[in-house]
Amino acid sequence: MLLDGRPLQDNALDARLYLERGRLHERLRRAVSSRYNTLLLGKRGSGKTTELAQLAFRLREDDVPVAFADVGLAESPLAVVQLIRNELGRTPSISDSWRQAFRTALEPQPPALSVDSQLLDAVRALNIEDPDGDDSGAAGPICLIVDGLASTEIAYTLFGRLRDELWRLPYVWVISGDVKQESSFLAPPADAFFDVVLRIPDLELQDAQDLIARRASADVTESPGQRFLPDVTGLIGAWADTPREVLRMFREADLEDRTLDEVARDQQKLEDKARALGPSSEMAYREMRAMNRPVSASDAEFLNHLGWTRPRAVKVLNELEAAGLARASTAPPDGSGGRPRKLYLPVLEVFK
Repeated sequence: MLLDGRPLQDNALDARLYLERGRLHERLRRAVSSRYNTLLLGKRGSGKTTELAQLAFRLREDDVPVAFADVGLAESPLAVVQLIRNELGRTPSISDSWRQAFRTALEPQPPALSVDSQLLDAVRALNIEDPDGDDSGAAGPICLIVDGLASTEIAYTLFGRLRDELWRLPYVWVISGDVKQESSFLAPPADAFFDVVLRIPDLELQDAQDLIARRASADVTESPGQRFLPDVTGLIGAWADTPREVLRMFREADLEDRTLDEVARDQQKLEDKARALGPSSEMAYREMRAMNRPVSASDAEFLNHLGWTRPRAVKVLNELEAAGLARASTAPPDGSGGRPRKLYLPVLEVFK
């Protein structure tokens, strides 16, 4: 079985597992062919990375030039641009580095201006047009796919403040973002950069059935996952509407040799328990589950999505831990000094 939760990659092997969601893939490809800059929005776990990887795979099959930049580890706009340059094969040359060093030495600037100057230079260096004027773009401009932007602040700097600079570059841009942050991604003047905004729909019953049918591996005649295939209806609801959630529940059912109805009932017990603690606990529990990684009370993404302060997060996370809805562990400081951090993971299963 292939019931793991990893995003599909841009290769032929994963292409056979890809589940098309309505006309989304077709619309993405048409947007690229029409040279529209596109923003793809979706919930966490909805399949944004999979959609973009499969878009890259299909475009390469059609001989469309593509560069796919995973910028999830980039913590600044400059780092994002540098990762994009690497994907384009435009790593800074020695002469570029020396030129920047001389400029910094001869024209000292305040730190903020210096950072802006470096960023502007890096963006302009993304232009890979032939300096001799030879038109090598007969197949059209490169489709530049950017996945995993760490924050909307980074997105605003690039597609808002530097919008005009990016417009001058010979690329068609496809960017992914969290649907909860749509208003931030489209804050003026960034709204004008994106010609098309597409949203990944929630997973419906037929989608879930098709997803599991593909992942249960038709090559295995006695696949354990196949006994669950008729029993998908109980999965689809407010708390299981993404591929990540559906696959997680199938894995739990397979691991414990239980039916999906049993897993769904246990999941509902956890939801009810969080709801009984109050609206804040229910919101935090759902957000932690959707983030699919450890969170702390000072986690910027966690706080921004909920609109909370750190003290409120500390209180609610402690309540979830005391109620058995979250597991806590201690991690070293994040590099900025201070005390060790307390990290929380939501309890997602009721193992027997």
